[in-house]
Amino acid sequence: MHNKLTNKIGYILLFNYMPRLLLIENSIKNFVKKHCFAFFVIIVVLLRVFFSWKLRGFTSADYTIFLDNWIGYIRTHGGILALKDSFANYNQPYLILLAIFSYLPIKALSIVKIISLFFDFILAFSVQHLVKTLTRKNTNERKIFKMRAIAFLLTLVTPTIFLNSACWGQCDCIYSAFVTLSLSYLLRNKYPRAFFFFGLAFAFKLQALFIFPLFIILYLRKKNISLLHFLIIPAVFIITSLPSLIVGLKIDRLFMVYIEQVNGDRLTTLNLYNFYTFLPNNYSSMAAIGYLLLITSLGILSFFAIRAKHLNKEGILKLGLTILVTCTFFLPQLHERYLYLAAPLSIALFTYGLSIGKKNLKYAFIPISIEIVSLMGYLPFLFQYKTNETKTIGAICYAGIFCWLYYQSLYKFLSTKNNRLKEQA
Repeated sequence: MHNKLTNKIGYILLFNYMPRLLLIENSIKNFVKKHCFAFFVIIVVLLRVFFSWKLRGFTSADYTIFLDNWIGYIRTHGGILALKDSFANYNQPYLILLAIFSYLPIKALSIVKIISLFFDFILAFSVQHLVKTLTRKNTNERKIFKMRAIAFLLTLVTPTIFLNSACWGQCDCIYSAFVTLSLSYLLRNKYPRAFFFFGLAFAFKLQALFIFPLFIILYLRKKNISLLHFLIIPAVFIITSLPSLIVGLKIDRLFMVYIEQVNGDRLTTLNLYNFYTFLPNNYSSMAAIGYLLLITSLGILSFFAIRAKHLNKEGILKLGLTILVTCTFFLPQLHERYLYLAAPLSIALFTYGLSIGKKNLKYAFIPISIEIVSLMGYLPFLFQYKTNETKTIGAICYAGIFCWLYYQSLYKFLSTKNNRLKEQA
């Protein structure tokens, strides 16, 4: 009797509530289908944070020798007041960040990696901002959003960007994020913002100068870029160092840091397998050859870029990437990390190529090759091994990137047919 009553109640509940349950279930399914891409983005972001957290205890030689001692000095000399002393070979804005975080009751290694992880996401935001700038106005809004999200995710999962912060504890993501934002506003013709963000990048790292020739070329091409815009760069450089100056740092020290970096190790290359990989490690004679080739290469590129009748947003970004790769290919004394900025810029270019859908998968060659070159230097340093094969492969890939980008840029400038078609349009 009890079982019959139970079954009867069950049937009543089933027939009364089953349609409602099915409706709720279908609503959930439709919601997941509609927002599956958003869920994918959230999952990737969470995984990126998770793996960064898992590697929070990994220490590199740079951290052990430099960063750990810098934070220790800050904590034992009054926190922010320690900035009046010359105890580090990084510029003041980054040291100010270390000083602020040093008041937190956490390990020095955690301070370094939290700052880098935060700016990894700022860098990813900057790359998607650049992709939005590149994308044509008549492109479907949903497609633009997807391309921006893809650029965001690719930036977060790129191996060198991940290893640079999560393992190495380096801060190349900071200046790269500001350079990327600077280029985005440069393409939008918002020059005060462009020079402001470039000033921020330069205040954090000297390596921002690798792309500075692009600003000079555009200054010579465009009438609405003034020399006054260039004054924003030193102004931002000094303003970002005000906390250190207020507590007693001598102003000449602001400029000495970069001078000391340039006058550092007199080696042709420091694990960046560029042009000097094929030459004897003799700085006094080989560096002169590199500087001559650099000036010649940039001179030819600048000449045609300035005289080109048309230079669209894609062309400007490609030109900037070519200038960056040219500088890092021929300059001596470069560390393996100094090609870092090429990764986010090439991701932006590749994603833009996907958005226009004109068989621009050729742009995939650039970020993949850049990753190979950078990883050839990263992995031996982080995990303490070296092989001659690594150097050779890295140098050949780097030479291929340089030749391809340089050819593509010059071909665009020399192609009068393309110019005539654009004039008719």
